[in-house]
Amino acid sequence: MKKITLVVSLVSLFATSAFAASITGTKHDLRSGGAQTIKGAGAADGGDQLCIYCHTPHNATKAIPLWNRTNPNLAGVTYYNTGTNLSAIAQGMTTLPAESVSMFCLSCHDGALGATGQATVGNRVAKNKTGGAGITMGAGTWSNGGLLDGGNSLTNDHPVGFSYEQARQDAKHGARTKDFKVANLAVTGPEALGLKFFPSKDQGGVAITDAMECASCHLVHDNVNGKFLRMSNAGSALCLACHDK
Repeated sequence: MKKITLVVSLVSLFATSAFAASITGTKHDLRSGGAQTIKGAGAADGGDQLCIYCHTPHNATKAIPLWNRTNPNLAGVTYYNTGTNLSAIAQGMTTLPAESVSMFCLSCHDGALGATGQATVGNRVAKNKTGGAGITMGAGTWSNGGLLDGGNSLTNDHPVGFSYEQARQDAKHGARTKDFKVANLAVTGPEALGLKFFPSKDQGGVAITDAMECASCHLVHDNVNGKFLRMSNAGSALCLACHDK
C-alpha cells in the first residue's frame, strides 16, 4: 500500500509540474486566439499544433532548440545604453550577436508592425504544418511586450547581450558577485536563485559564458510566476538577485 501511495504521489507531482510548465492557454499559445493572443488562422498552417510556431522536428533554422523561426533584422536598433549608472560594457552595446538567445524573443517581439505585429509573428515561421513557409495569423489581441514598440528602440527595456561578470567589475550599478549568500540559506548567486546566463559573444566578438539575455529573467514555457518570469518578483526578489541595492 505504501508503494502504491508513493507511486501515485510521484505521478501527481510530475503531472502538476508538467502542467505548471505548459504554455497552454497563455499568451504564448498561438493556436488559441480570442482575447488571450493572436492565433494561427488555418489548419494547413498550424492547426491545433502547439509547438510549430517556434519549433520544428525537421530542417530547423537552428539545431538548438530546433528553432522554426528566422531572426529579425536589428540594423538601426537603439539599445538601452545611455544610463549614467550603467556599466561601460552595457553602455557600449550597439548590436546583438547572432548567438544571442534574445534574438529568439525578438523574432516575435520586434514590434515591426507597431501595435499588432501579426504578419511578423506568422511570416517568420520557417516551415508551416504542410512544409510551406510562414503561417497566416488570425485576429486577436497582441502585445509586443514593450519591445521596440514599432520604433526600433529597446531603450525602455533592461540591457541584454553583455557579460554579467564584466558589468559587475565596473561596479557602477551594484551588481552582486555570483557567489553572494542569500540570507542564511545555502543558496548562492543569481543562477542558484533561478536566473540564467548564456554563452554568447561580447561586443568585441570574444566568446563569453555569462551573457545577460531576455531569457535570463524570462522562461517562455512557464508562466507560473506571471509575465513568464523565472522566479517571483515579489518584493523585487528577481531584481535583487542581481542588484545589491
